[in-house]
Amino acid sequence: MDTIVGLTVQSVGSVTNLGNISSVTDQGEVQNLSTMQSAVVEEGGLLENAGGSLNSVTVQSGGNLENTATITNLTIESKGHAASYAGNVQDVTVQNGATYETDGGAVSALTADTGANVLFMGGSGSSVTVNSGASIGAVQSANLTDVTMTAGGSLQVSDGAFATDIKITGDKEGTLVVGSKGYVSGVNVSGAADNSAQAATGGEVHDVIVNSGGVADDVTVYHDHLVVNGGGLASGVTLNDAGITVQSNGVVSAMTVNAQGIYAAYIDGGVSHDAVVNNAGAIVEYTNGSAYNNTVNSGGEDAVLNGLSEAATISAGGLQLVATKGVTSGTILDGGQLQAASGGIASATTVNAGGLETVGAGGTALNQTVHSQGTVVVDASGIIGGQTILSGGSLIGGILSAGATVSVLSGGYESGVTIASGGSADLQSGGSGSNILIERSGVENVAQGGVVSNFTIETGRQNNAGSAVSGTITNLGEERVMSGGQDSDMIVASHGHEVVSAGGVANHTTYNANGFGYINGSAVSAVVNSGGIEFVQSGGVTTGTTVNNGGLEDVEAGATAHNETVGRGGTLNVFSQGSLNGANVSGGTVDVSSGGSAADVNVASGGQLNVQSSAVLSGTEVLQNGGKATIWAGAGGIVDLEGSTNTGLTLEGVETSSATTVTTEVTGFDGASAGNSDGIVLAGVKAADITSTSYSADGNYVTLSFNEGGSVTLHIDDVSQYGYALSSDADGNAVYEVCFLPGSMIRTPCGDVAVETLQLGDDVLTFADGQSTVRKVTWAGKAHATVRAGLPDDEAGYPVRILKNAIADGVPYKDMLITSEHCLFFEGRFVPVRMLVNGSSIFYDKSITSYDYYHVETEEHSVIAADGMLTESYLDTGNRRAFRQAGSVMSLGGKIKSWEDDAAVDLCVDRAFVEPLFCKLAERAASVGGQPVATASQVLTDEPDLHLVTDKGAVVRAVRRNGQRYSFMLRSGTRFVRIVSRASRPSDVIGPFVDDRRDMGVAVADVHLATAEQQHDIAAHLMQDKPEGWHETDWADCAWTNGNALLPLGDLLSSHHMGLLSITIRDTGYYVLDNEKMADNTKNFS
Repeated sequence: MDTIVGLTVQSVGSVTNLGNISSVTDQGEVQNLSTMQSAVVEEGGLLENAGGSLNSVTVQSGGNLENTATITNLTIESKGHAASYAGNVQDVTVQNGATYETDGGAVSALTADTGANVLFMGGSGSSVTVNSGASIGAVQSANLTDVTMTAGGSLQVSDGAFATDIKITGDKEGTLVVGSKGYVSGVNVSGAADNSAQAATGGEVHDVIVNSGGVADDVTVYHDHLVVNGGGLASGVTLNDAGITVQSNGVVSAMTVNAQGIYAAYIDGGVSHDAVVNNAGAIVEYTNGSAYNNTVNSGGEDAVLNGLSEAATISAGGLQLVATKGVTSGTILDGGQLQAASGGIASATTVNAGGLETVGAGGTALNQTVHSQGTVVVDASGIIGGQTILSGGSLIGGILSAGATVSVLSGGYESGVTIASGGSADLQSGGSGSNILIERSGVENVAQGGVVSNFTIETGRQNNAGSAVSGTITNLGEERVMSGGQDSDMIVASHGHEVVSAGGVANHTTYNANGFGYINGSAVSAVVNSGGIEFVQSGGVTTGTTVNNGGLEDVEAGATAHNETVGRGGTLNVFSQGSLNGANVSGGTVDVSSGGSAADVNVASGGQLNVQSSAVLSGTEVLQNGGKATIWAGAGGIVDLEGSTNTGLTLEGVETSSATTVTTEVTGFDGASAGNSDGIVLAGVKAADITSTSYSADGNYVTLSFNEGGSVTLHIDDVSQYGYALSSDADGNAVYEVCFLPGSMIRTPCGDVAVETLQLGDDVLTFADGQSTVRKVTWAGKAHATVRAGLPDDEAGYPVRILKNAIADGVPYKDMLITSEHCLFFEGRFVPVRMLVNGSSIFYDKSITSYDYYHVETEEHSVIAADGMLTESYLDTGNRRAFRQAGSVMSLGGKIKSWEDDAAVDLCVDRAFVEPLFCKLAERAASVGGQPVATASQVLTDEPDLHLVTDKGAVVRAVRRNGQRYSFMLRSGTRFVRIVSRASRPSDVIGPFVDDRRDMGVAVADVHLATAEQQHDIAAHLMQDKPEGWHETDWADCAWTNGNALLPLGDLLSSHHMGLLSITIRDTGYYVLDNEKMADNTKNFS
């Protein structure tokens, strides 16, 4: 076949090629059925390639090309048009304004330049390049592969078309649109590395848009943005410094969000499945947007803004934010964080080790599960709902709403949680909680092995079978200590209730005003303050309760109280079948009702013990001087009277018309020296009712016979050894009570006679104004004394020996023995001999430990002579009944006299008078013969050895001393301390001529307690009503201790606050080391 070369077809011309044509210029119509090379289709020309082969074809403006065969190297210039319906086309360039359509066949190596339009309606395209401003559409069954879009080109895939391996690059706007039924896969979008300027104006460098029905798979976006519209689907998306927007009903799945820079992954009404967010990446769920199974790795972020995130996993370093109206469900925090803001809801979150969930004010956390080392922190006004399970994790803060439950499993911890109305918390074995508020019918259950501390119950309830420490119960709040449970350091006030069931234990509870305790189990070391009540009910046992002023403890039937302390103004009632075993009554009252029992009660000064008919006493009841005990005759037990002026015991139930035996044994009934005597009041018996007295053979019982034929027998140890007298108390009741030693020679008109021989009515010589006068003996009494060696010499009862010639030559004319309080006459004054003891010529004779002594009373108090020494006769200042009267007539006593109104001369204890007299006699001692008792010289120190003893018995030494300011560190929970130091009496340190026998420790000025929160001024020791161990003083800014002084701290040191106690010492004085008085650090702490 021949070949045509250089063919030109002009307008309206027509050529049909059946052979070979080379270099055709076409302005008419050319139909190629064979081979054609280098064809140009000009304006108005039409080239039809039907079954032939074209090579190097150019379609110029206005020209047309229709292809159903093969074309190689096709160029379509501006406004040119080409269409392929079958066959293969390679190396196609579509220039600005040109159009190319294909509806079948295959196209490869197609380049669409600026302004070009390419439409694939079928067939396939490979190695397609879409340059800036070019537009390619793929519809129906078209299938594109290896598409490169640069510099803002546009590709739209829809209506069943496919596009794979798409690369979008460049720095101008370009768009990949996946329309309905379109499908793209393997998309790689790479925009400009820095698009901040365009992004700031709302522009996007590139957009990949997946519309309704469109599918984009395996999409990778760099510095660009992907949009999935309603109904669209994108899967396998990777964002590298790129963004995505998933609109309403759009879906993205298996998305990987890497570092995004200015971009983000927005789920704005659409849905995301299985996204992975890596470092510096973020996914945002907007209004109605939903994300399922997100994985947020370290540095990644999931922000739920009015959307939903479900079943997300937040790894360590990852973050999930839940904003207002945002909701999360089933999030797993594997070391990551979740932050729920006001209005945000976090539901069914699982917090694993290292995970942290934070719920802000107004946020809500529902149905949480917190594992070991996981933490949930909820703001005080945050809401906790549903069920929260702490399995070794932590929940901090928040409010449990109605129906909400927190279960704290082993290793779990809750803190700062408010359990509100209908909410509940369960602390299981190994679980713990602190700073909990239970209010408005909220309930906390503490199982055995669970621990809760520092909590407050207000109108709520705690059921405690585990351990509760440092709680406050008020406003109808209630703590129930169940069997096996225990609480410590509770404060119950303002209608709060502590109920201790059988098997439960309460330690160190404080009941303040309107605070109530109901003890069916055990209570240890409780404190009941004013208005508080501790009810010890059937089966209940209390130990070491302290009842303070206005407080009340009731020991009911079947209950037992051990070793209680009843302070001033406090009351302890023991009802029928109740039992009290050991009590220290220091200013308060113990009432034992009929049928009740008490044992080993110590009644201190100001205390009162009342034992009613049919009540039972056992053990030893110690009645200290100033204490009172009113006991029914048949109560039993032992009453030990301490001191020598103790008249506090009253016996009731004695009938003058019948025989009564008092079953209570009385010990310590004595009178050690002048002015010291014990007494027993017989209620309902007048002194005039008593006709005679008799003693048992063993000397331990005395029987008083009455004028109505009855009698009363008292069991008083060694009663026959003591003189007695009968007098009346203020109510007219009879009082049964107990100084010259034998051999003292009393001057009479007939010479000196032994004091023990004087009888009622005998004459003695008295002296006044240098004249002697004879007066009658109106009463002579005898008593027996036994020395109590543990006391100071002047109080122990040792007799004073005055050696012959000790006062002056021949005065006394022989050694004289008198009691320490007996007075000698000097220069118109009486001076107690104890103030003149010099250890040489006048001393305590410690070789005598038991002796009889005598007093002689004249018609008026007089100066008489004994052993040649002027001294006093007896002045009845109220202790006459301490002596047994000689003679056949019993004196029942008359008006009590006083030194001020009835003394023969003034009693003088002034140092200004006594000290010179003491010194004069001490100087004379060297010339006095005899055998004085050797006494050791005193060693003095001004070092007080100051320290503290806490309420737990711990000794605390100063951590710092700056001059006279001492600082002590105290542990939390310390309620009081004792200021302990050396102590000495001024009469021992300075000399007996000082009439001050008080134990003086240290003079304390200001006291401060500093905690982490504030500094407190402690001034209890400066108050008029001082605590135990402080001396009364006229000073306003300082007070002396007795060496063991109580300093109350109250609740200033809670269980979580330590404190620094600073004490300024004003003065210390001097202390005797050879007879050092150190306070007892191990007992009497109350």
